[in-house]
Amino acid sequence: MQASQAATEQPVEGQFRQRIERKFFIKPGEIGFAGALLRQVCRQDRQYPKGQVNSLYFDTPDLEQHERSASGEFRKDKVRIRWYGESGDLPESVPIFVELKSRRGFLSTKRREQFQVDRERLLPENLNAGIIDRKKLMDAIAGFGHFPSQPLRPVILISYWRYRFTDMLGDFRVALDCNIRSTLVAREFGYGEKDLPLRGGVVEVKGPSMELPWTLDTKDSISKFSFKDAVAYGHLMRQWKKIVAEILGPATYLPPMLPIEITMAMQKTPVGQHMLELAEESALDIINSNFENDRLRATMLYNCCIWGLDPRETGVGMFVALYSDRMINKCYCQGGSHKLAGALSREILSNGGIIIDACEATKIIMEGGKVAGIETREGRVLKSKVIMSTLDPHTTFLDLIGEKNMPADLAESIKGWKYDKWSYFTVHVATKEPPRYKCDDPWANESFMNLIGVEGEDQLLAHWDNVVSGKIDLNNIAGHATCESQLDPHLVHSPYGGHVSFFQMHAPYNIEGGWDKMGPKLLEAVLAKWQKAAPNMTKDNIMKVIYETPVGIELRFPNMRKGAIKHGDYKPIQLGCFRPNQECSSSATPIPGLYTCGASNYPGGAVLGGPGYIGANKVADDLGVTKWWKPTRQMERYKQVYLESPIGGIR
Repeated sequence: MQASQAATEQPVEGQFRQRIERKFFIKPGEIGFAGALLRQVCRQDRQYPKGQVNSLYFDTPDLEQHERSASGEFRKDKVRIRWYGESGDLPESVPIFVELKSRRGFLSTKRREQFQVDRERLLPENLNAGIIDRKKLMDAIAGFGHFPSQPLRPVILISYWRYRFTDMLGDFRVALDCNIRSTLVAREFGYGEKDLPLRGGVVEVKGPSMELPWTLDTKDSISKFSFKDAVAYGHLMRQWKKIVAEILGPATYLPPMLPIEITMAMQKTPVGQHMLELAEESALDIINSNFENDRLRATMLYNCCIWGLDPRETGVGMFVALYSDRMINKCYCQGGSHKLAGALSREILSNGGIIIDACEATKIIMEGGKVAGIETREGRVLKSKVIMSTLDPHTTFLDLIGEKNMPADLAESIKGWKYDKWSYFTVHVATKEPPRYKCDDPWANESFMNLIGVEGEDQLLAHWDNVVSGKIDLNNIAGHATCESQLDPHLVHSPYGGHVSFFQMHAPYNIEGGWDKMGPKLLEAVLAKWQKAAPNMTKDNIMKVIYETPVGIELRFPNMRKGAIKHGDYKPIQLGCFRPNQECSSSATPIPGLYTCGASNYPGGAVLGGPGYIGANKVADDLGVTKWWKPTRQMERYKQVYLESPIGGIR
């Protein structure tokens, strides 16, 4: 594999654009498969879908540039003349491009200038003359800022057939080169080889980063298990990404609607109609009806249900699109999640806000049926006519407000609130070296997250069924692991180095046998499972281990009752305008001055900012506060298409 940066293939005069370029060798017998895969996962380039590429490379008499390239030197420059098309099909006058491709480590650029030449100059027997006048060549590369120490002369011709593609969702270009041939033009070198074939092909990926486009990367991985599933994944993700980008993403920051309102709004576009169809199904039904490989089904199901979605629950199918998209776009906060909290705190303080930490609220003060402030554990009273609570429903209403201070139907609604069906058991380890996974894909060691113990759909469902019933089978556990210090070296402060990682799995709050008994047993089972996947996770490598149970989560975060990180189960009657209930889902509550805006409100948990954004808008509207923030372009578009336009959408 070769990684460098280059400009795109289009013949644009004088272009100068930095791009990462990665090349992958394809074995002769796999070229057809590679082409079939690319045609399924990418879009053929509309302007230049395929054609022959010819490049005449220039070098000094002592082959200085060739030697630099062969030695892997940091600084390399290639001068070439490129043209397109087979020799028998060229017009009388042919456009050619003088190009300078410069590489500095992984960063490369390509600059080019166009000329017109007679096609006779491109005949193999005439290439030794250099195609264009030497002065024109030197003037062109001097214009690029390149001044060779010795005269340049044509040395070798490389020709190949190129199929060009574009990534459908990113700024990447992909090419498959095959039928690669070389001809020595400089007669004094080699043995005068002509049309010397290179067995095999090359896939070239050009883009803005070292990352491969997810369409190519993910589908290539899936094709190892099922080519049919790789194609299906690409088609589905293109549809699901539209649903997320056009509907679910923007709607995260707008007040929830009634089910009938959602149905009417979504009928306005084909994307909305598809979302409605998707929503009726369960995650299990959607995945089983679209994929055939058992291990892929299990992986997809885990990614969709990792944050608490019931795989068999109908009416929540839109979360399959949402979570499938999120899981391939995960982000990491450098320095740890507290860095994000610190950044938000600075915004509050810089705008005149005050933060009082290590201060537990014990009571919401009521005066005349309205909120008037809070009391804290140390007896301090903070007066306010507006209180916004991000706590769970029981804490906000039953503990801080008190049942006697609220309508009876609201109290009954809060008492009926169901918390997450499962929580998490997490093992944190400090090791001398990071986990090295026993896998034929070397990228497994660089992944954001590795699934461990997810062997098949039935096995995964059996594990989840055990968790929901309050049990864990130590011989059937599954979870995910991340080596945090590989992503963020700031997390390791030891002068001796090392790494920190965690393994996390679903677990019940009330476990059969109790956590005091089951915690150590489950720890040993997790470490054994982890070592089976990553053989270097031995006792010699592991320097320290700690674990946290669902009970520990509740102790650390009291508002995560029963270890519920979402503050409430994800089921249709606890989602949308029913989260936490119809009276409070838009942030305002039946109690004047009290607003709720935590994970138990629409749109739910995760680091979204959605409940807080909706709550801030509602408070600003109710108090007549001028908003210094504005909705995004995507939110405005969503409102225009789905909320304001007539049935049929915008024409």
